[in-house]
Amino acid sequence: MDSQLNNSLLTLFKAFIAFCHEHHLTYYAAYGTALGAVRHQGMIPWDDDIDVWVPRKDYDKLLSLRSHLNGTNYEIIDIKDKGYYLYFAKFCDRNSTIIEREGEALMGLYLDIFPLDNYDNHKGKFLKRINWIYRILWLVYGRSYRTYSSIEIRTHLKKGEISFLPKLLFYNILKPFRGIAKMGIKKIQGVLLSIPETNRIWTYDVKSSLSVVFSKDWFGDGIILPFENLEITVPSNYDNVLKTYYGDYMTPPPATQRQSQHYRYFIDLDKRYSRKEIIEKMFGKRM
Repeated sequence: MDSQLNNSLLTLFKAFIAFCHEHHLTYYAAYGTALGAVRHQGMIPWDDDIDVWVPRKDYDKLLSLRSHLNGTNYEIIDIKDKGYYLYFAKFCDRNSTIIEREGEALMGLYLDIFPLDNYDNHKGKFLKRINWIYRILWLVYGRSYRTYSSIEIRTHLKKGEISFLPKLLFYNILKPFRGIAKMGIKKIQGVLLSIPETNRIWTYDVKSSLSVVFSKDWFGDGIILPFENLEITVPSNYDNVLKTYYGDYMTPPPATQRQSQHYRYFIDLDKRYSRKEIIEKMFGKRM
């Protein structure tokens, strides 16, 4: 990973941790970030993002504290923000710019914040049964619509590619219905919030690979592990958590799989650009 990106992510993570401590919010390093802390004592060399879990009660409190970041270098974005269709929130740097294939929302460098919800068999199975419905909504009205942002259109045209035009026409026809994706997310959140307190927790996701159920006892108060130049909180029984999610997590994947999962059209770690400025910077004023 680029050293500037690595340093910027660590600065962002440090700010998030400080915000959590200031407001007495519980968080745990999640997914590749937890794995990186255990296996690499820092960022996985080919990873380029930070993930955290936050228990639902603290997650909702975190979102309610968004205004406390006014006047700072940071902001929180979630489903309430224009052009953002994901079920989890992001903690972003206001002084940088990222445009990804995954979304049309204009945002800065970010870390992903996944809510941890209670799980029970009945409603959990119900959510998994309707998962395909939400997945279609997300792919059609959310992700696929957003895939063809003005920036990607120009990227294709600059390369002389026209094969995307039929899909662009299709998604523009669907454009007025994109709010259905947000309605689907809110409906699922309502089901999640109706689940009573249990000893099992999970982060529901349209990608079934993320919908893994954990024992709440594995998280506990968390323990501190070194992470580059930081100290971060991971689940108390991180071994069970990582085994449940990854299996043999101490064995790195084959070299062919050691790559970022993000496709970024534009990234600037030092300035927040408007969409118009990004287009002019990438394609020139006449494009």
